[in-house]
Amino acid sequence: LHDDIGANLSTISIFAEIASNPSKTSTDVQVILKKILKFANNSQESMSDIIWMINTKTDNFLNLIFRMQSIYKESLETNDTQVIFKYDQEIENFKLTANQTKSIYLIYKEAINNINKYANASKVEITIMRNNETIEMSIKDNGNGFNQHDIMAFQQRGGNGLGNMKLRSQEINGQLNIQSKINEGTTIILKFPY
Repeated sequence: LHDDIGANLSTISIFAEIASNPSKTSTDVQVILKKILKFANNSQESMSDIIWMINTKTDNFLNLIFRMQSIYKESLETNDTQVIFKYDQEIENFKLTANQTKSIYLIYKEAINNINKYANASKVEITIMRNNETIEMSIKDNGNGFNQHDIMAFQQRGGNGLGNMKLRSQEINGQLNIQSKINEGTTIILKFPY
């Protein structure tokens, strides 16, 4: 997150310098200002995430669930996507390490952002359940889906969201499984020991 903010600020600075060039037309400047606004909003969101993650009150699962619910309400429900969010109430008071909170949250947020940007889904089902010594989070959409070739092409174009999700799952000794088919949606399942 810190790296994202630094990169965003550098990009904003570059765009501001370009926009201040007297040879730019008002149309060019408007396009650049929209880009600056986008990067500024992304930075503000990242700062909010950092503050939330370092807050000592985020060490139980219920606070993480509240944050997860606010994310889908801000992004998916504003696009008229039906969201079903279910969780095992037994996990509400489970304590999480800072690393678990960060990894679970960032995997979840990446999945929701991907659905919002690419899936064109009308329905999303999110479940978080305990199964013996394991917690399983499933995020399933009925959107466009993709195939393995699309993932590889996306990563070659510089997209690393799916790779980051896998790395974050490994940080908490978890397993991430992504299942998808064209026109049949995508399911992302994170399992980690508790």
